[in-house]
Amino acid sequence: MKFMQHHRQLAMPAANQAAFIESAEASLLKQAVIENNDSQSFTHFLQSYFAD
Repeated sequence: MKFMQHHRQLAMPAANQAAFIESAEASLLKQAVIENNDSQSFTHFLQSYFAD
């Protein structure tokens, strides 16, 4: 997923990259909050997401 995202971002103008990354991460976080209502699994999600 991140690998594909990275390659897609390379084709974008730099100014759009930051906004794209921000909105993508915000969407992921929002989805995680909805799916994982208990904070433990949300913390686990954050740890695994930022592990790279």
